[in-house]
Amino acid sequence: MQPNGPMRPGADTADGIVTVNDQGVIESVNVSAAHLFGYSVEELAGCKLSLLLPVFASDRFDCRLAPYVQPAGPAGQHRFEGRHKNGSPIAGEMVAGQMQVGERRLFTLLLREAKPASRAEAVLGEDCDLLAILLDNLPDSIYFKDVASRFIRISKACAAKFGLTNPDDAVGKTDFDFFGEEHARQAYEDEQQMIRTGEAAMALEEKETYPDGRVTWCSSTKMPLRDRQGRAIGTFGISRDITERKNATLELQKVTRFLDSIVENLPIMLFIKDAVHLRFERLNKAGEELLGIPRERVLGKNDYDFFPKAEADFFSAKDRDVLRGKQLVDIPEEEIVTTHGKRFLHTRKIPLMDEDGRAAHLVGISEDITLAKEAAQDLQKAKDAAEAASQSKSEFLANVSHEIRTPMNGIIGMTELALDTDLKPDQREYLNMVKASADALLDVINDILDFSKIEAGKLDLDNSPFALRDSLGDTMKTLALRAHKKGLELACHVLPEVPDHLMGDSGRLRQIIVNLVGNAVKFTDSGEVVVTVGSVCQSAILCARYGHRHSATPPASDFRPLCSGRWLDHTQIRRHRTGPGDLRPACGADGRSHYGRKRARRREHVPLQRPFRSGDRPARANPGGAPPWPGEFARPGGRR
Repeated sequence: MQPNGPMRPGADTADGIVTVNDQGVIESVNVSAAHLFGYSVEELAGCKLSLLLPVFASDRFDCRLAPYVQPAGPAGQHRFEGRHKNGSPIAGEMVAGQMQVGERRLFTLLLREAKPASRAEAVLGEDCDLLAILLDNLPDSIYFKDVASRFIRISKACAAKFGLTNPDDAVGKTDFDFFGEEHARQAYEDEQQMIRTGEAAMALEEKETYPDGRVTWCSSTKMPLRDRQGRAIGTFGISRDITERKNATLELQKVTRFLDSIVENLPIMLFIKDAVHLRFERLNKAGEELLGIPRERVLGKNDYDFFPKAEADFFSAKDRDVLRGKQLVDIPEEEIVTTHGKRFLHTRKIPLMDEDGRAAHLVGISEDITLAKEAAQDLQKAKDAAEAASQSKSEFLANVSHEIRTPMNGIIGMTELALDTDLKPDQREYLNMVKASADALLDVINDILDFSKIEAGKLDLDNSPFALRDSLGDTMKTLALRAHKKGLELACHVLPEVPDHLMGDSGRLRQIIVNLVGNAVKFTDSGEVVVTVGSVCQSAILCARYGHRHSATPPASDFRPLCSGRWLDHTQIRRHRTGPGDLRPACGADGRSHYGRKRARRREHVPLQRPFRSGDRPARANPGGAPPWPGEFARPGGRR
């Protein structure tokens, strides 16, 4: 007898071989069979086969053995259940054959212990199909294809992916029946190449396109399907859907490219170092250009590879401080030496933490402020030079105006003496014109002197007692003639609660009143100009009003700075020498603002506030009599 199929024994076979006669008595046994059942060869010689296989315990042994001699499974295999010497069951496969030796009929049994799969079948049942279990329960797509890439079997998960309720509906179809042309064509070519070369594809990422436009991604492992002779007769594979993971990866790549683009195109240097050795892990284009070193030579190195030790020690110490402090560190200015020369940087550094809260990296940005620093230095030099020039100019004007005022006072004094003599009418007229011109020129010189003193920082305000009403009365008298010539009413009202004896600079007060009221007279064509004096917080407050009574007072938001002179055109400035600009020295010296505005043919208010404190009663400049309007509304007119 010569058994067929996988049970064929050989010289070095591990299969058990038992030869029995037609009475079921063992005539020979090999070592593998003896060891399979736990006996020695000698112990089994002459024993009944039923000792090993209880199924043959019947008296009619040949009848019991007959079914096993007929082909059953592949190559005539039959399952058997035996008994080990220790009593434990043994399961396996058996092939039986018979032969005639003379008149004797002998049977040869080839025995093989069940493989692990056979053991599983013994547990789950003979009809158990492990492949079917996999195909029906795995969530991954499993498929088998023939040599023409037609499906011969697929799993339930694969059928659901194709929109099929029964996996058998896919048999005979190809990828072209389920996928779009792009994926189906690529899969077909890959499988045909696999059949030709026998090379498997492991963890292959595939983009699956569908006729309706859907796109999915899967990770596939494909291998050639071979027959018993090793010939490729098709392919089989398993695919797992990774669409969600792939989309997340693609989105991450998109964000990464976006951030990389930002980092690379930043106009300031950005670098990243590791937290352990402080080696550069990243450097953008701006940093490469600033240092003048290709980034390939920078990455993987630290500051000591590029800078002198003193500079490298400084940088490393700052980096360690950042990593220890775990917060942003701002270095307003640090100096480095590059291939382009000395540069000044404004650097900010911050640590990046890992999931455990430990500093893993250091990120820094460095802005080149060399040009800005040089520009600031140049600007400071120019500012110092301008201030020095302005100071020199102011000192020069102060000196020159003082020298001019001295002879002018002489001219005015001599003119006044001449006017006190007997003169002819035309002579007196000429001398009056000379005095008026000299007074005007002296006013200009005084204004220049005051302005130059303010710029030179030499203007001091006097703090001496004076009589408010006398000072205002004398000042208003000098303006009465000018108002009379224009047909204007000039009035001054000092409220009763205002103290008359004050401490302050009466000269500056007189100058401000002259300028304010003079401007009011200049720019008012008809109506009246009124000066009202009140007190707030025991300080005198002077208010000048001019315009028509019948008009409403404009809101405070309409007031504009009187000292700026912006609302005067050049014609008015040429026509009237004294303008709002003349107020600037007196207005600015005490740190207060004086506001006013001009609007033709309307009542306007010009609020003016200056602090004065009450003082002891001074000697009156005019003891012969009090002003005619100490607390009432008076209207000095003409030359009064």
